[in-house]
Amino acid sequence: KQGRVLVAKRYLGDIKMERRQYDEAKDIYMECVTAPETATDVDLRADASEKLSRIFLMKGNLDSALHYAQQSLALSKEVDTKMRMKNAYNALADVYLAQKDYEGAAINYKNEIDYNDSIFTEQLQDKMFTIEYTEKQAKKEAEIENLKGDAEMTKKWLLVVCTLLALGGTMGVFWMRDYRKIGKLNKQLSYQKEEIDSSITYAKQIQSAVLPERHEYGAFFS
Repeated sequence: KQGRVLVAKRYLGDIKMERRQYDEAKDIYMECVTAPETATDVDLRADASEKLSRIFLMKGNLDSALHYAQQSLALSKEVDTKMRMKNAYNALADVYLAQKDYEGAAINYKNEIDYNDSIFTEQLQDKMFTIEYTEKQAKKEAEIENLKGDAEMTKKWLLVVCTLLALGGTMGVFWMRDYRKIGKLNKQLSYQKEEIDSSITYAKQIQSAVLPERHEYGAFFS
C-alpha cells in the first residue's frame, strides 16, 4: 500500500517539476529512491533518480547530479527498459557536458541516439503492424458485407423462383381442370354426333322401306 502511495507521489513530484518547485520535487523524488517500500520497484527508483540528477544539475551540484544519473542508468539496465535507458544516458551526458567532459558527453549522447533510434524503429514497426492489421480488418469487413449482399440477392432470387413455381403450379392445376372439362365435352359431343348419325341412318332406312324407288315414279304418274 505504501508503495502505491509513493508511485502517486512520484507523479506529484512531476507536477512540482513542471511548476519549477524544485525543492519540493527533490524531496518527493528522494523519498521514492530511499524508501524501503520501493526497494523492489526498480522502475520507479530509476525514474526518480534521473529526475534527481536533473534537479541537482540545475542547482549546480554536479557530483550529486552525476551520482543519480549513474544510479538511474544502472537501475534502467536492471529493468531493461529502453525509454528509461535513453533518458538516463541523456541525463548522464548533460552532467558530463556541464563538467566539460566532452568525450564522456559525446559517448552518452550517442548511446541516447542509438536507443532513440531503436525506440523509433519499434514504434514505427508497431504503427506499420497497426496499419496492416486495420487494412486487413477493413478488407474482411468489406468481404463480409459483399457476402451479405450476395446472400440477400440469392434470397430475393429464390423468392422470385418460388413465386414463379407457385404461380406455375396454380396455372397447371387450372389447366388440368380445364383440360378435363374439355375432354368431357368432347366425349359428349362425340356421343351426340353418333346418336345424330344413327338417327339419320335409321330415317333413311324407313324412307327406303316406305317410299318407292325413283324410277317407279314415272309409272306411277303415267
